[in-house]
Amino acid sequence: MKRTVLLLIIYIFSFPLFADTFFVFSCEKINGELDTYPYMVKEGILDNLFEEGHIIFDDGVNNCELSIENRDEMDKIFKTAVSGGARYIIVLFADTKREKLANKLERYESRCEYYLFDIKTRNCIGKGDLGSDNIGKEENIKGDTLLFTLGGDIAGKISLLYSSYIAGLKP
Repeated sequence: MKRTVLLLIIYIFSFPLFADTFFVFSCEKINGELDTYPYMVKEGILDNLFEEGHIIFDDGVNNCELSIENRDEMDKIFKTAVSGGARYIIVLFADTKREKLANKLERYESRCEYYLFDIKTRNCIGKGDLGSDNIGKEENIKGDTLLFTLGGDIAGKISLLYSSYIAGLKP
């Protein structure tokens, strides 16, 4: 009996105690131009937050026409997110430099800015920036892997912002 109760407690706490719905809006550029599908930083965010138990979706578009200071542009994003049932919006701006090296190797340097918005209050819960590169590791770390991992790292930062926010703490 004690073993059953212990296993039940472990089972319950092995799942997130809370989950929510997120919409991801992204702008990913490589060498100043719009990236083509798949958008690896966004894919890393989507995958990691989904693995945490959240419902997460995007509109499949890589749009760099957004200014988060422009209320009309943000209204469009909020409407899209609400129509999909989202409670939070993640806005991502990723700027990556790719340099082709000898032996078909590629060097990547990426900087990302991210924002988390509460749809109900329209407030920015938090923001941050994060970067990564494969300088000196070009043979071992390919560009897609680097960018996907960077997205996962951003998802971790967003999770911390989200958790603090719902716990009533200032992020």
